[in-house]
Formats: sequence, C-alpha cells, structure tokens
Amino acid sequence: MELSEKKVILLNPPFFRFCGSHNDKAPLSLCYLSEILHQNHIDHVVYNADYTGANSYWSFKKLFDEFDTFKQAVDNNGSLYGEVIEKLMGLNPDAVVIMGADPLIPTKDWGSPYIAANFSKRLKALGLYTIGLGPYFTMNSEKFISSFDCILAGEPSNQILEILKTRPTGLVDRRPLSTEIIPNFDYLYPEKQRTDIMMTSFGCLYPCSFCVAGKMYRSFKTPVRFADIETIIKDVKRRKEKKIYLEDLNFANYSTKQLHKLVESFQKHEIKKNFVAECSINGVTEERLQLYKKIGINTLKLGIEGLTDSMLKNFKKSQTIDKIKSAVELIHRNEMEYVAYLLIGGDNTQVDYQKTLEFIKDLKPNYVVVSIMAYDLNDDYTYDTQFSPVSLNRWNLPKEIFYRYLELQNEVNPTLGRIIHG
Repeated sequence: MELSEKKVILLNPPFFRFCGSHNDKAPLSLCYLSEILHQNHIDHVVYNADYTGANSYWSFKKLFDEFDTFKQAVDNNGSLYGEVIEKLMGLNPDAVVIMGADPLIPTKDWGSPYIAANFSKRLKALGLYTIGLGPYFTMNSEKFISSFDCILAGEPSNQILEILKTRPTGLVDRRPLSTEIIPNFDYLYPEKQRTDIMMTSFGCLYPCSFCVAGKMYRSFKTPVRFADIETIIKDVKRRKEKKIYLEDLNFANYSTKQLHKLVESFQKHEIKKNFVAECSINGVTEERLQLYKKIGINTLKLGIEGLTDSMLKNFKKSQTIDKIKSAVELIHRNEMEYVAYLLIGGDNTQVDYQKTLEFIKDLKPNYVVVSIMAYDLNDDYTYDTQFSPVSLNRWNLPKEIFYRYLELQNEVNPTLGRIIHG
C-alpha cells in the first residue's frame, strides 16, 4: 500500500529482527483492530516491523548462541529502534497502538513486552499518544503502565474507539472481541505478509502451568468463545494461502455435532484448503479424525511437552503416556501428520529429558517444536524467550540438553519454512 500520513499506527515492534531473524506473519490482533478502525472510517496502517521478506530462518540454536543482541534490545539499545521510529514518524500519526506479544495466540515469542515498552517511551517523548496491547500488559499491568499512556486490557476490541476518542490514561478494562468479526489485511505494511493464521475460537480451557495465554483467559468470566460458522467461512474464503494454520487452542473442544456442521458448511462452500490445527490429545479419536480430514485438516499440532509421568504432572497436562501413544497411533493409522511440541524446564530431571529424547523418536513426529519454559509472571522474565539461555539457566540445565532436543528438528519447519542450521 502507498504510505502517506496516517492517524493511527498499529505497530508490531521488531522481536526476531533484534535476534537476527524475522517474523513475516501478519500480527493477527492488530488486524482485528484494523477491521474495527476500517468499519469506523479511521485512517490507519498495520506496521509489522518484524517483517523482512526473507524465505529462510535462523535456527533456535543460532538465536540461543547469539542472544546478547536481544538482551541489548530489551535494555533499549539497537539501531532498529531508530529505523522503525524514523519510518513511523514520517507517517505523522496522532496515536500508536504497540503490541507486546499477541494476546490471541499462545505462541509467546511473537513479541517482547519490554521492547514494546521501550518503543512507547521513545514515542511518548516525541509527543505521541501510546496504547499498549498484549497479555503481559494485562496480567502485569503495574509493571508496564508507566511506559504507556494507556493499556488496552485483554483482547483487541472496539474499546479502541473510545480510547482514541477520549484518550484515557491507565488500564482500560477489557471487552471481548466480537465472534462475528474477521481480521482485515488491506492495511498491512509491508504488504506481502503471510496471512495464514486463523482463529475459529478465542480463549483457552486448559490449566497448563507454562502458558501465559491460558492464564490470562482463565482470569476472564468466559474463558472460551467460538466463532459462528458463517464468520469462519467468510474468513477462510478471503485467505490467499492454500495452507491455513488454526492457531486457537480449542479445536479439540468442538463437539462432534459442531464438527459435522463445519464439514457440511465447508463442503457447501467448496472450501478446498489444507489446514493445520492445534489439538489436545483428548481431541484425537477415530470419529474426530475422520471429521478433521473432511474439513481439510491433514496435520495436527500436539502439545506433548514431555514423555514421563513426572513431566506431565509438573506441566499440568491432563494426559498420560498411554493416551499419547494411542493418539499418535491413530494419527498414523489415518495417514495424517503431526507436530510434537516439547518443553524444557520446570522441576524435571535430566533423566526425564533423556527418556523423552529416546521416546519421541519412536513416536515418529513429522516435526518437533522445542521450547524452553519461560515467562513465569511470578519471576523476573525480563530476558525470557523460548530460546533464551537466561530462561534455561533458571532451571539449572546445561545448554547441551537444549542442543540435543534441537537435533530432533528437520531442516524445514512446516509453519515457517527452511531453517538455516549454520
């Protein structure tokens, strides 16, 4: 899109770019806000400053080994601050919404609240009105409130209209995002961002010990809301990508009745796309897998996390080793693929990690996603990421364990693309 003066900038600050990599996925929460602003004729742009357009990505090992550049960014140093703000100020905005991780998506490493706060302080000094958005700002508002003019708690919502009109200070109470709205991708800058992430529900029901998104939603009166089928159809039909990632955590909580309705609607509208869905172990049954395949879901992402009884207990996973094995066998039998999420951290032993490394190979996942347990809101998470040596040190674990887990990964990440293991 042609850049000219904009009243409002919806900013996704650099995160991976400060680490030497990038994230070209459109910031979903900001795109929902974009639709709200569009409907109310408010001139704006969604500026993803983590975008580069590169078609390959550095491995987590590279980011782990060269973590100092990220620490410097958190400490408010780095030339990217000047680059992004120079471009932003050239648009002459009145207000800037700054996202520090996406509140709708459980993937933590899509933004740092500290980096977002640094941008806010710099922009405030230049006379701009700043609004913070993100799960850390909601859950730890007292830590970040002084960095922003105001914080929009919870999800992106039409509260943004009142904020832009009245310019309050402090924490603005949450209001749920409408389940009948779809994100707007017409105001993206740069334009060629990936728009392959989609939500069919909002919230989370699971009590996992490590998930900030789940903790945030459990503090709400209504932890989960499902989108109407008509809205899902409208959303998926406008996506240009052939493969879509269903990133909400509740797909396994659809009743079989709801799944049958989805199948009927997808067939009626001739939806012919491939889908990857987040799924709990409990959501893997013969009947459900058959329905998933009719929808077009060929790959499931399973939060296995660990493969000993003590690890599953420590991570508060409501699953057993036998259930995991049975679920994986069903997936293979139905000729589907799956991605295994594994977690490092918590009160687990090196024996637990060794057993998991041996066991996961027998389960034959198509890809393994490895994360270090991070972002404990009761602790200092200033330099936390899911590939942070600071986070790993918290658990008194040698880096060799992380390296051994990373050896499980293929050269192609099914969500991102080609991984450079240099």
